[in-house]
Order: sequence, then structure tokens, then C-alpha cells
Amino acid sequence: MTGTVDYNVGGAVRYEDDRLSFARSRGGRRLTATIVSVTFTDENGKPIPNPNPGDSSPVGDSFYLEFVAPHLMKRTIIHSSWPAIDQRDGNRYWCGVGLAGSLVSRCGA
Repeated sequence: MTGTVDYNVGGAVRYEDDRLSFARSRGGRRLTATIVSVTFTDENGKPIPNPNPGDSSPVGDSFYLEFVAPHLMKRTIIHSSWPAIDQRDGNRYWCGVGLAGSLVSRCGA
């Protein structure tokens, strides 16, 4: 399985596209994701160099997503090139369409 994660980079209209490879656990409760490529584009979709070197995860970083409720997964870092203090930034929850209203508060951006 593969997928992508898109980010707006540094306030300007630049985008980071992380291509992920997924492996499902035996019991089916987790997906392990590994970054297999990272690309950047401008507002017109034109490829550009990384506008903020050191501010994005490189190829090889990994995490797992644990299914905690329908349409809700929780991210846990397995391997990161970022210092431990920087790994605490952001929301650990990945939320999908159809999430129960009582859980929406976990989905902050």
C-alpha cells in the first residue's frame, strides 16, 4: 500500500509531498508507514528544491498508525531524524470523514 501526505511549507504557497509505504500489522490494528520519497512544488505545481532544509522528514523516517475508533487513527513515531523535542509538535491524530462528533475535538490542525 502507498499514500501521500501534503503540507503547506513555511506560509508561502509551497507544498511538501511525502510518499509513504504502508504495511499492515498481522492483527490489522496498525499500519506502519515509512517515507519513501519527499518532493516540493510551488503554487503552480512546479518542482522546487526543499525551501526549508532540516524542517521536513527525510526518506526512511517511519511511524505507525493505530486504529482507535472508526475513522480515527493515532500516530506514534518509530524512527525520526528530528530531535526528540521537535517530535512533540503537531497533532498525533489522523481523522477521516464520518468521525463521531464526540471525537472531532482530537482532530485539530
